[in-house]
Amino acid sequence: MFILKHTAQLTKIFYKVRTYQRLGLYNLFCVFLYRTALRFQIFQKLMNAPLCEASFDPLFEISDLAGLKDTRSTLLTEEADTLVEGMFSCFSYHSHFYGIPPDWFLNPFKQTHFNAEGSHWSTISDFADNAGDIKCIWEISRFDWILTLVCAFIQTGKQSYLLTANNWVADWNNKNPLQRGVNWKCGQEASIRVMQVLLASLFLGQHVKPTEALIRFVVDHAERISPTIYYAMAQDNNHGTSEAAALFVIGSWLLAQETQSDHVKAKKARRWQKQGRKWLENRMARLVEDDGSFSQYSVNYHRVLLDTVCYVEYWRNLLGEQPFSDLFYLKARAATRWLYVFTNRENGDAPNIGANDGARLFNLSTASYRDYRPSVQLASRLFMQKPAYPQGKYDQVLEWLKLSFSQSDYSWLSMEKKSRLFNGGGYGYLTRGKVEVFIRYPVFKFRPGHADALHVDLWYGCVNVIRDAGTYSYNTSARWMNYFPGTRAHSTVEFDGHDQMVRVGRFLFGNWLQVNHVSSIQTTAEGVTWSVGYKDSTGAEHRRELFVSDHTIIIKDQVKGFKKKAIVRWRLHPVKWILKQCTCISDIATIQISSTRPISSIKIGTGYESRHYQEKSSLPVLIIEVNEECEVLTQITLQKRDVSIKEI
Repeated sequence: MFILKHTAQLTKIFYKVRTYQRLGLYNLFCVFLYRTALRFQIFQKLMNAPLCEASFDPLFEISDLAGLKDTRSTLLTEEADTLVEGMFSCFSYHSHFYGIPPDWFLNPFKQTHFNAEGSHWSTISDFADNAGDIKCIWEISRFDWILTLVCAFIQTGKQSYLLTANNWVADWNNKNPLQRGVNWKCGQEASIRVMQVLLASLFLGQHVKPTEALIRFVVDHAERISPTIYYAMAQDNNHGTSEAAALFVIGSWLLAQETQSDHVKAKKARRWQKQGRKWLENRMARLVEDDGSFSQYSVNYHRVLLDTVCYVEYWRNLLGEQPFSDLFYLKARAATRWLYVFTNRENGDAPNIGANDGARLFNLSTASYRDYRPSVQLASRLFMQKPAYPQGKYDQVLEWLKLSFSQSDYSWLSMEKKSRLFNGGGYGYLTRGKVEVFIRYPVFKFRPGHADALHVDLWYGCVNVIRDAGTYSYNTSARWMNYFPGTRAHSTVEFDGHDQMVRVGRFLFGNWLQVNHVSSIQTTAEGVTWSVGYKDSTGAEHRRELFVSDHTIIIKDQVKGFKKKAIVRWRLHPVKWILKQCTCISDIATIQISSTRPISSIKIGTGYESRHYQEKSSLPVLIIEVNEECEVLTQITLQKRDVSIKEI
């Protein structure tokens, strides 16, 4: 037992070292520098500010705004009214009371209060026991509410909305002194907050002649973001794009002011602008593949990336700055097409593939959180100058930004859907009629967050028949931390009760898989066929072949090389399913299972999914277990009549 225990520990260390090597020496060096600076309190010495520097002046001018009233279509007054009563939306789904003014340190899910307001941000842990999931504390300090209040003021002319926004920002400044407290800890959170504020100033027409309080607020945030941006870049994710975007827009905006504020010199603004532009170009070149896939292997994080580059391009054009490189726009267009393929045209929903932390930036639409069409439509407007969809409520963001299409533009849409592979990121897309199938396969240039190799997402119209799990929380019990990213939470094969890759950290899998077989897509009059496979470090091998026709999907799973058992899981739409021997039946579809060797067991079990951050619900899972090398055949026959099931 002693030998086995230490062998397992040594194996995990070996995988961790190999994984760190794949992350890149430069990235590791940047992380080392950052953590060394934390340990020796270097940030505390270099990025400190007296407590007396809090600003209580109004962020926005209230006089001379009588003629600003606008009747643009996004009606946000109901949401604004709930805000002024202290009720906030968390992660675009949950509703919680934070008080008036809000408690900036409340975790409403645990009803706990974070007690580190006076501490320098560099001394605060991301995973402190009294914090729970720190994202639950950060959420309202992203300032989503400031856009809601400002837009409601513009629509109604009621000054109370703008007064509330000013009062809450003043209270936030008072309770969150510069560089102190949990809400200064993350450079990305600071970036999102300041970009929201700048957008609010634009809607008010105060971005040209801003108040000193607004300039100071913006400069303070740049002073937080800039010194640690190298650490954001080392993550190879949307932290880098968000922080680079904020610095570029801040620098460009400050340089556009008629007179330079006492709080910042033009030299510093140019440095921030140059720093932001450099890293935006770098991130788009490195993190976005030629096929549009993004480094985080996540549909929702892809939306965060796309919304960020849309924000940057909008401000760049507004401020008259030089365009980015041709490569930047090539990658932006590819990323737009990627999200278009993954977004359902009927309801805007998308596969819940990869991490999903509830992020939705710069929300100016009444569409639900799970409707991705507003982001696709905006990106299509900015990078392709043509709409992705016919007119709809997803155009509301265009109306607020005064980017609306003309009627003639809608006569020609910019994109279409057809079966294809995204080999840069490891995604297959097969479509036939109303059927859409998405497949994840392991092509990892960057760290994978989920053990989801060969997961299948099946859609019939707007119904997600076979589905993925999402995330739930980044700081919860070990059970859920292991479940949602693990192989059990995906519609794929699990060998011998272990994940497809070895977990070596909270957000890190080691021993990354790679495909050993990828076929080309074959299209005939009968349907679309494609196959893909991998072999893991234990010698277990999985090859999945798919055939997709108008109403039938056939999936052949060849499994071999495992020691005791292989389990095929199909995570089903949460409606009533009945299992009769090897046939699973619902109003949506009939699923028939067969195998070239005896099936050890077949049952409908209970799984979980998280369609919104900090929310989980149960769903049925069809579980097939085999104990010998074989081919498991799954035939899914979809109902030919329309099935209307609203999910978003």
